[in-house]
Amino acid sequence: MKRLTLLSLILLSMMAKADKDRFIQQLTLPDGQTVMIDEGDREPRSTGSYSIRLYSGIEPKFPTDDFLYGEIRRRDGSIKSVELDATESKSNPAIVIIIESAGSGDYLSVDKFKLSNNKQQLQLMGNSGEN
Repeated sequence: MKRLTLLSLILLSMMAKADKDRFIQQLTLPDGQTVMIDEGDREPRSTGSYSIRLYSGIEPKFPTDDFLYGEIRRRDGSIKSVELDATESKSNPAIVIIIESAGSGDYLSVDKFKLSNNKQQLQLMGNSGEN
């Protein structure tokens, strides 16, 4: 029984560590909407998926209460950073997701999203990788 308990504790601590190491970032857009980007649960950092979700931000105290739109995309590498690019529009900046490949080379790919459909959806504007 002690062995089973010890094994369970070890497995739980490993799972908790795996989730803690994954990329999660929340951004607030100029109009108050919230965007959440995170790597898939219990996936390796080097490959898998990521989700991008849009929330209305109607209630600032609870910015992720009112879900509007979401998408799950394939990734080959780990998310290095997420940035807002207001080059084209300050009121509707692009959401730029930078993914770094695993292994030698450290190649970067970029997925770029913009709000569309009266700011109710995110649309992929382009990607430099093969996601």
